[in-house]
Amino acid sequence: MNTLRTILLVAIAALSCAGYAQDYEQQAQQAFSSGDPYAMKELLDNHGDKLSPLATVMLKSITGFAFNKNEQTVEAVVEIMNKYQNELDAPTIFSLVYLLGRCNDVMGKHKENAEMLGSFVQSVKGVEGIPEDAYEGHEKCFITSSILADCPTITIERHGNGAFPFVRDTVGPKRNVSLRADALINGKYNSPVLDTGAAMCIITPEAAERYGLKLIDANLVINAAKAEVAKYALCDELVLGDITLHNVLFAVMNFKAGHPEAEQYLNFDAVIGLNVLQEMGEIAIDFEKDVIAMPVEPVTYGPSNITRSVNALTFNLRAFHEDEPLDLLVDTGNSDYAFLGSDYYVKHKDWIEANADTVTFRQAGLNGVIIGTKYKLKDFGMSMDGRSVAIPEVIVASSDKVESLEENNMGLPAMALFKRVIINFRDAYMKFED
Repeated sequence: MNTLRTILLVAIAALSCAGYAQDYEQQAQQAFSSGDPYAMKELLDNHGDKLSPLATVMLKSITGFAFNKNEQTVEAVVEIMNKYQNELDAPTIFSLVYLLGRCNDVMGKHKENAEMLGSFVQSVKGVEGIPEDAYEGHEKCFITSSILADCPTITIERHGNGAFPFVRDTVGPKRNVSLRADALINGKYNSPVLDTGAAMCIITPEAAERYGLKLIDANLVINAAKAEVAKYALCDELVLGDITLHNVLFAVMNFKAGHPEAEQYLNFDAVIGLNVLQEMGEIAIDFEKDVIAMPVEPVTYGPSNITRSVNALTFNLRAFHEDEPLDLLVDTGNSDYAFLGSDYYVKHKDWIEANADTVTFRQAGLNGVIIGTKYKLKDFGMSMDGRSVAIPEVIVASSDKVESLEENNMGLPAMALFKRVIINFRDAYMKFED
């Protein structure tokens, strides 16, 4: 379910509000139609007083979540449901409830969220004309909230310099690169991969048992190269250098790719994902000193330039190629410089086919191997945070790409072209230092 897209498309039809400046209402419609949260935020910040109440509150609901201002989204959704529910159709209501649920979980309001979503799902189950897949995402969110409601809250302690070293590990015939850190999982040494493209920490069943994680009697679905039902497990203590976390939740799943040759390069059994990294508020990845630091307090550098995905809860960077905006998944777990999905291919098909090499690929990841073809562009000019860089190699999806490769992506090698990269999760800002 593309929740944000559903909200946007229905919102367009609702914005025929007489008595308000029609040029700004039209701009709101255009912003909703494009699905661009940056355009929505600019309109809301600069001309919010000229918009209808419904347009204003719809913009607030979407931009709040996108830019990690969760209280704003919760207040907006509650206002919409209280004042405008009779004007909304079922898909919009379903989408707004889902958006509210995602915000509540991000904010740690798991018990309240489980009660809200549980009541909602029960009220719509079996209702004629409502297909089960309409509330599939709500059920998954309800399960997650129910589990988290019974778990102790994650806590974090910063000691000394608030830093921990990393190494850039290379594996496989193409020397794929990943970030690895020394860690103590319940007092025992591990070298997990640090992955900003993973919404949560992941560990194999064997490692979970070896490190004494507490298995939780509940299932969830992890979508990687293919979907798999996994378990949750709780880690009492995770230590990364000067940073100690308690009550860290892991998804327990196999890392098997289903391909013997590929599996020999999966030389790790744990991944540190965003549920840990976001607890730090901000991380500074220093590629000169090979160290990651957590500041005492996140620094507000400027207007937000990363947005959060509604479904994946990962972050996308707003970058530019020749003034064309590109939203790229911030993914330290990806060893490509950058990947551009099918939308970019379709839009620039003739140019890509004239300027790129065609190559075959096999990509091994959690639970699967993806085989297909792709295009390779060299020295691709890109700017982010006002800084320009030539990306040595950018991969573009071909017309026979598979669904799991649709999303644009910025991998670790592109970030390592800079001396230091700062990701401020609190303010949704990513800073690059030459």
